[in-house]
Amino acid sequence: MSFFFPTVHGLIDTHLMKKFGLVSAFSILNSQFSILNSQFSILHFLNPFAIMTMAHLTTLMTQGKPQVRRQGKWELVRRLLEKGYHQEDIRKLFRLLDWMMTLPEELQLSFEEQLSRYQQERRMPLLSHMEIRGMQRGIKQGTLQNARESVLEVLTVRFEVVPSEMIEAINQIEDVSVLKQLHRQAIAISSMVEFQQLLSQS
Repeated sequence: MSFFFPTVHGLIDTHLMKKFGLVSAFSILNSQFSILNSQFSILHFLNPFAIMTMAHLTTLMTQGKPQVRRQGKWELVRRLLEKGYHQEDIRKLFRLLDWMMTLPEELQLSFEEQLSRYQQERRMPLLSHMEIRGMQRGIKQGTLQNARESVLEVLTVRFEVVPSEMIEAINQIEDVSVLKQLHRQAIAISSMVEFQQLLSQS
């Protein structure tokens, strides 16, 4: 499955979020996505990187605002489910999104309940309640392996092929905070060469 990845600045203007606030910015961004998606529908193109980019920006803009983050997380997950991706792609993208947009326990539970109802109403059992809870438990554990895999999954989605020496270097990192930083950089980086330079500095 191949994807088209527009540049972050060509897709989303972060100044919109600062100027108009998150809710208004989402409205503007949704308009951008409508135009983008109408173009892709003609070419039968799908763009998971756009969803990850919005997840990254929403996470940054909702620090200390869990209710707003929950709303933003739900909108992105709903968009993900409605895009028609393969089931395995949905699982991978959901895991990345859920890892980025962490919520307090109470809000996470209400989010999962809403997701379960949504799937039942539309008869689209792509993520079972057990899978969702299992993913969340893995996130809470904060294991190095999950963090490493998340970085590698973003790189694979964006650039398709990850050099073996880069995989080895990522697997040798023992600090989860470093891996989270690399995960954020992998989303916005323009090339594999640039990411390699950042990796060598970690």
